[in-house]
Amino acid sequence: MRAAIIVDGGFLKTKYRQYHAKIYPTADDVHDICKNKLFATHQLAGDELFRIYFYDCFPYDGEVVDPLTRQRIQFGNTPSAQAQITFLHQLMQKERMAVRSGTLSYNGWKVHPSRIEEIVQSQSPLTANDLIYDFKQKQLDIMIGLDIALLAQKRIVDKVVIVAGDSDLVPAMAFARNEGCLVYLCTLGHPVKFGMIEHSDGLITLGI
Repeated sequence: MRAAIIVDGGFLKTKYRQYHAKIYPTADDVHDICKNKLFATHQLAGDELFRIYFYDCFPYDGEVVDPLTRQRIQFGNTPSAQAQITFLHQLMQKERMAVRSGTLSYNGWKVHPSRIEEIVQSQSPLTANDLIYDFKQKQLDIMIGLDIALLAQKRIVDKVVIVAGDSDLVPAMAFARNEGCLVYLCTLGHPVKFGMIEHSDGLITLGI
């Protein structure tokens, strides 16, 4: 059987950092997880990899202004932005890998969630360390859903493995199963809503 791997890039990076002391995965790490570790599970044993689809965003490339210091920051030139660009370009060069890029929307600044309670209790003034950029990924969910539907409807693959935890994907999962495609869910230990489990053909347990 042929299988496609559908990866929510932000989800995978977050889970990887939880298990690896906040270290981001490299392109080699992602490719190894999808091409080797997943296909070592019994659900995919003996199957052929069709393609890995990785959904992520390139960094925001505009200028932002720190609300406290008024310092102007060209975000596309920051080390984190450059690291993301390098990461995605390296992924694009991997065998049987398709990188789908959405849009990163800048929505200003917000207080870091870990600091809110302390600031409220102490009534202390905000500092630069209390603030973080507020970015939102756009278009990725619809891209994932469309690819799942296309792979199933066109009978391109027999199995789809979804590495994600977003219940917005449930309609696409249900559609793929109705088209006769086997849909497996790999949550990397993340709790998900029951609807995702209901509309999958099983969970793949994987350590990364």
